Amino acid sequence: MKWDHIDVYPQFSVWGYDIRSDRNVPGFTILENVDHRGFACSVREFSSGRRAITFVNVSVTTPAVYEKNTLYTINDIEPKSSTASQKIIRSDPAGRLTILLNGSTHEIGINKKTDKPNISIVSIEIANMKWATHRKEVTLSVKLLNKGMSIGKNVTAKLSATRNNVTIQQSESEFGSLEVNHMQVGQRPFSFQVGTDTVEVVKFRLAIRMKTKMNGLNFLKSP
Repeated sequence: MKWDHIDVYPQFSVWGYDIRSDRNVPGFTILENVDHRGFACSVREFSSGRRAITFVNVSVTTPAVYEKNTLYTINDIEPKSSTASQKIIRSDPAGRLTILLNGSTHEIGINKKTDKPNISIVSIEIANMKWATHRKEVTLSVKLLNKGMSIGKNVTAKLSATRNNVTIQQSESEFGSLEVNHMQVGQRPFSFQVGTDTVEVVKFRLAIRMKTKMNGLNFLKSP
């Protein structure tokens, strides 16, 4: 199960993760979509714009859930600048990994050599208006990222709603093949319409399907 956490303190621990930073200005440290395959991390201002505080140095030490004294490949992608890097680090004798970052948004993939693709949602944007409006067709542009260790082939996604008063008008999109550390926008935007003006928040489920290069089988992944 994936989880998120926002913290106002420069140093804190949560669910076995130990986060340390040199931040000396007000802000938030944000962890998103955390599981054993990776996470997203950023440091943001208190202001409404919540710009990234890029000069902050951050250290993330994981719980002892990895193999001891073992090499892992860390994929580090910064979506805003579309830059990506790989580095090899060794887990400590307890099975922990320490990953060093700055305050920009980082999508981190934690992999062994034989690991499968790891598809994550990088961004969701309303494409046809400034904000979602009741009783009007809203189109969504979704960008996916592969931060795993092998190509994700024939990636598709299907959108479904959790409320009965939401009509999905375009529920499926194709993303082609996602190479390691690459991002891709769906070939067709998703679209929906909310039929009542009493709904403030609408939640969706995005189911992602792909064919792995390793085993040639389709499987379902739901970020």
